[in-house]
Amino acid sequence: MKNKISFSIILLGLFMGGCIVKSLHPFYKESDVFFKEELVGAWRDQKNGKWQILPFEKKNAYAITLTSEEGVAATFIAHLFSLNNSIYLDFIPEEQEGKQVDLFALHLIPSHSLARIHITDSKHLIIEWLNEEWLAELFEQNKIRIQHEVVYDGEVKDENKMYILTASTDELQKFILKYGDDPNAFTGKSEVVMNLNRLY
Repeated sequence: MKNKISFSIILLGLFMGGCIVKSLHPFYKESDVFFKEELVGAWRDQKNGKWQILPFEKKNAYAITLTSEEGVAATFIAHLFSLNNSIYLDFIPEEQEGKQVDLFALHLIPSHSLARIHITDSKHLIIEWLNEEWLAELFEQNKIRIQHEVVYDGEVKDENKMYILTASTDELQKFILKYGDDPNAFTGKSEVVMNLNRLY
């Protein structure tokens, strides 16, 4: 059977050393999606992780495999789209063939994450994830109203609190259009930024 490798979101967090915003619904609409050949290839980030970016079988999508320096890998399907002159990637874990029914995996729900991308030239990319710490501050200060759920990673403590966006794609895009230019939205305290250099 096929299982979504949802732990790859956790792996992605380890790559970046920070927290990313998760959503149950995609940040893109099919009409927004486009393909740029410049992203295809092999890249290395500042933490010595390898990124293999290939065209995915579905039109206008990428298969992105991240491999850590220790050899741990996870594959994502990513869609490139634009809003208000900024370019974004929506990531979701790829389906993998499982050897057996895994009750633990069946309880996991895959989620989307959003990154803003800058193609500085043919050999350099900058990928900045939407910052969960920034989002949490807005929620805690009652500055935003977007549908979400609060969950806890372990004990019910503030340091274990996570926000999962449950808003529709339309509402997510309105949110990005309104707050995407905030200087802390895609960098902030967690510095969830990957600087990629092309290997070939």
